[in-house]
Amino acid sequence: MLFLFSIVFLPENIQQELSKEDFQNIFSLSPHHLGIPEALRMMDVLELSFPKHFCALAMKVENPYNFGEGLSDAVVNALQQFVERAERVLQRWKEQFAV
Repeated sequence: MLFLFSIVFLPENIQQELSKEDFQNIFSLSPHHLGIPEALRMMDVLELSFPKHFCALAMKVENPYNFGEGLSDAVVNALQQFVERAERVLQRWKEQFAV
């Protein structure tokens, strides 16, 4: 599972790759009412299996309270690199699991 999302709490360079373990000690609630940490805990409680292959790519959001059309300058400048990172993850999985 490749999960692409925005996040508020990242260092200034606005992209980061995260694994399932990175979400284990996060206890803040998502403004979406069910974030990754809550979903992971729910999967454990319900004894559901987690996808064998998981990678979360996060891009820092400048202002999480600003809703509207368009992208910030920071996102526009980082978007191509973000897409390329996602492509590299998918290519790595393709090579690892080719039959």
